[in-house]
Amino acid sequence: MLVKLPDDSALELDDGSTIGDAAKAIGSRLFKAAVAGKVGGRLVDLSYKLSDGDQIEITTDSLWKG
Repeated sequence: MLVKLPDDSALELDDGSTIGDAAKAIGSRLFKAAVAGKVGGRLVDLSYKLSDGDQIEITTDSLWKG
């Protein structure tokens, strides 16, 4: 399946992948910093299962440190 990233690039993932899997596929540092994600603008936890064509964002702990 393909999901869209904020820069409009596509990321190919296995069916049944989660937002956490997407973070890990982008990079190990992003995965370690990830605390949540957004799918279609809606905040979700890292275990949220993605669907083909979802627009995603990864939310990291740096946003929570203020």
